[in-house]
Order: sequence, then structure tokens, then C-alpha cells
Amino acid sequence: MWNARGLVAGLLLTLTPAPALAAVAYYLATDVPATLGSTDFTQAQIVQSVNGTYTLALAFGGGLVGLRAINRRPDGTWLLVPAAAGVPVYANLLGADRDSGGNLVVAFDVPTNLGGVEYLPGQLVRWNGGTSFGLYFADPAWPVEAGLRGFSFVPAAGSVPDGDGVPGTLLRVGLTAGNLTLSWGASCAAGDSDYEVYQGSLARPFVYNHTQRLCTTGGATSASFASPAGSAYFLVAPRNSIREGSYGRASSGAERPQGATACLPQQIALSCP
Repeated sequence: MWNARGLVAGLLLTLTPAPALAAVAYYLATDVPATLGSTDFTQAQIVQSVNGTYTLALAFGGGLVGLRAINRRPDGTWLLVPAAAGVPVYANLLGADRDSGGNLVVAFDVPTNLGGVEYLPGQLVRWNGGTSFGLYFADPAWPVEAGLRGFSFVPAAGSVPDGDGVPGTLLRVGLTAGNLTLSWGASCAAGDSDYEVYQGSLARPFVYNHTQRLCTTGGATSASFASPAGSAYFLVAPRNSIREGSYGRASSGAERPQGATACLPQQIALSCP
């Protein structure tokens, strides 16, 4: 194929080759047994294609009769919905992702009846395994004529060690020559790459009033700054590139509130680690 380029006055016309398509590699599953290249594959196998050369990537046993959706995440884990889950043939899965609690969530392109429950386009549906599904999220104001073209969960951030559910080095505060040094253990979430420090004042009656002191430590699990005047408390929240995590839990077990001025929107991992 050639691309044409010319001046408006028609004085110059050049033909240049269209850029060659780069190498294409992707994973696939077929709906019936198929011969790809010279190799026979079944609908219970995941196949890798690299420029039309097909190799087996993953095979399943245990009576799996096929796959309705596959998605390989960057960390190498697979999101799979088998045909045996009972998804009717008229419904197409438009997306699949796993939330921070490990739940596999899917969306459909048409109203889909599963186990006697009708799930609508625009709704997120949790697959519980086997043939069991449940509603994960529904926006009551979602327009009936609209569906999803796909979806992906916002990556959630975790929390630093708190001496309870998150093991590791607890927050420590040291004072040297008028400077405070805070140090803490790493976040429980592997995707967290940085940390924030929040500072509040201590007064009676106590009310949370912390605001941002540092929105990044450059990835370090420590920070130093001049000691504040008066009594103060400090909280450390881990973060990824777009969300901050937990500020820790109060003695009641409730999450501490987000800062009055926050560095990032908050999305706390449902399960960590």
C-alpha cells in the first residue's frame, strides 16, 4: 500500500511506502477446536500468536470446555471466565478485571440472565466461581441505551505497617538538633512506589485536622524536617502514581479520615497484601 502526498497546486506528487506493521503478539482462545498454522488447539487452551506463528501458552484440564473471556495482566496473572460458567452464547464479555480484593469482575454487552438474575449493560458483575455471579456495582442513573466498551479498575494503594493487620516496622519519630526524622516500613501493596506525610495539631478535645506535609519522599521510607512548634501528630500514607492509600486505622478499627488537603484522591486496597 502506498501513501500519496501532493501540493495543492498539483506541482509535486510523491509516493512513499506505507510504514510496515510492527510485530504483532497477542493471546487468544478459540470457540471450537482449530488448526492454527500446523498445530491443533482446543477451546480449553490459551494460544500465543506472534506474527501468525501459534504456540501453546496455557492448557486447562478438569473438564473445562472453553473460555468466554481472557485477559493477561502485566504481572503475568490471568483473568479467565470459562464457558462452563454458564454465560449464554448471545452475551459478549466487554471487559474483565480483578479488583484490589481479588474479585474477578466482568461486564456484558446485552441484558444477560445468570442464575435467574438479569444483569444489564453498564453494570459490573462479580464472578464467584463455577456458575455463580453477583452484582458488583450498578449506577442507578446509568442510561438504559448505553453500555460499556470496556473497563479497568483504578489501581488501589495499601498502607504502611500498623502493628495490627499490616506487619512490619512501625512509624518511628526521632529528634536531632531540632529536626524530626520519621521512619516506617514499606507499604503492603507491591504497586506503591512513594509515600506522603501528613501533619496535624494535638489539642483537646481531639479532632483529626491533618494536612499534607510532604506529598512525596522520592520513594524513601523516611523523612526529615524542622520540628514544628507545639504538639503535633504525623500520619504516613503510601501512594502509587494516581492514588493514595490508607492513613492507618484508629483504635476503633475505623479508617482515619483523609487529609483536609490531600495530595491525591484516595483508593484503599480491599485486601493487602
